[in-house]
Amino acid sequence: MFTGLASHIQAEPGRKPTDQEREAARFRQRRLIFNNDGCDIFHPRTPIISTKAEFLARRTTPLLGSHVDMIAYCTTAGTFGSFWHRTKVAQMAVQKRGALEFNRFEEFLKQGTDPLQMTIEFCRENSKEVLWSLRMNDTHDADKNYGPDFIADFKKENPRYLLSTTDRRPARGQWSAMDYGRSEVRDFVYACIAEVIGNYDVDGVQLDFWRHPIFFKRSSEGRPLEQTDLDAMTSLVRRVRAKLDEEGTKRGRYLLLSIRTPDSLEYSRAIGLDVERWMSEGLVDLYMPGSGYFQITSWKESVMLGRRYGVPVYASLSDARNANKDVTRERNAIESLRARALDAWSAGVDGIEMFNFFQPRHPLWRELGSAEVLRPLSKRYYVRVVGARNYLDGRSWGTSPRPYLKIGTLMPDNPETLKTGETRAYELHVGDDLSASPALEARLHIRTNPESKSKAPSVRWNGLDLELEEGGAGVFEAKVESAAVTPATHVVEVTATGPIELTDIVLSLAPASP
Repeated sequence: MFTGLASHIQAEPGRKPTDQEREAARFRQRRLIFNNDGCDIFHPRTPIISTKAEFLARRTTPLLGSHVDMIAYCTTAGTFGSFWHRTKVAQMAVQKRGALEFNRFEEFLKQGTDPLQMTIEFCRENSKEVLWSLRMNDTHDADKNYGPDFIADFKKENPRYLLSTTDRRPARGQWSAMDYGRSEVRDFVYACIAEVIGNYDVDGVQLDFWRHPIFFKRSSEGRPLEQTDLDAMTSLVRRVRAKLDEEGTKRGRYLLLSIRTPDSLEYSRAIGLDVERWMSEGLVDLYMPGSGYFQITSWKESVMLGRRYGVPVYASLSDARNANKDVTRERNAIESLRARALDAWSAGVDGIEMFNFFQPRHPLWRELGSAEVLRPLSKRYYVRVVGARNYLDGRSWGTSPRPYLKIGTLMPDNPETLKTGETRAYELHVGDDLSASPALEARLHIRTNPESKSKAPSVRWNGLDLELEEGGAGVFEAKVESAAVTPATHVVEVTATGPIELTDIVLSLAPASP
């Protein structure tokens, strides 16, 4: 085994962990989980890294003193079957070409180490947990520009295991996705997982089903899945659980199985993931429902599911993406992140995983892991944060999420037109309680297409009329009384006084004026 320093978790090799130890392992404090995609080994930043200290300085060492209690380190090298860890089962991604021109993996192999090992050692030295994160169907290799730099030999040598070919794009999803309906694919995936479990001193494994959420040939053809598909994926998860238990007994400590999935049971089943069955069978230890490319439902539903089966729930907050760079920038700003985090905390999550956030000195790492820290800080809440229109259409995945959505779809790239006299209701999920903490002042912003020169609509907050005033081109604003802002789902009713193209509804919280 590639080991670091002695584990921060006491262990008795050869003894099967007890149920009490399993519960203790499940419910350790994990305020923030940093999901590292492993690209710190090749990104062309200066200076070029040559030592362990330089590697860790990119994303890891600056996290000391933050709210991060666990790191989920991904070594999937933009494709399945090629990794940034030592392996005999699969391929080691040592190539230096195109997007990987500055790949430093081989240099660290010569030093007898690799990114996963260095991260494990850092976590052991600093009393943090570490998971190996596996992207279950990474299809970055399907990109026409940089994809050929990444694609694994396993896929090149076994095209029949893929959903399609480079010259024949499937109806849905990416051609390079593997077909989990084939036993050969599931066996290869299991072998990759089992090797890491046996060779690295990790605290467990994260199966990341969000990258990318298509797993079966039927999905790529636009056909509904069959029970045999769900059973096939469940059998793989059972094998992984059994391997973790086997290795955990050898080490004398419980090893964790984490899953990162869409935040809807129904949608997860539609793409082949029988999440509730996995929980009912005791296979899953940490549940990380993700906002991913889109969020489907409220965090409360995920929390209720976890509580039902005694599984801690970690809201996986992903970066927001939109064709409009200004929209993307605003939704990824710290004010938006604070609102998303406090909304999750108020719903009862056990912690938060941050996905695709790699600036270790960003204030988010010292704010988002504590509701107490977040409460007095400025925030912005939206009807929808993640899930641009093209993502909701589901063309890139096997199944569109639209039939399963329980959160509104209003975004600048998905505006809604209201006729004169028409009323529509929109929900805002808020985590703040200004009735108890009036240090912040709330303002509601109704944003419209400025080119449409819309008249100010009539707006109600939970049935209470608001007095709107102009707040810039196409924007109408109103103060919301502190007593009316509580941790809840609030209803904003918009009635058009003339034709209106509504683009966004935002609740901003800022320090109250003296």
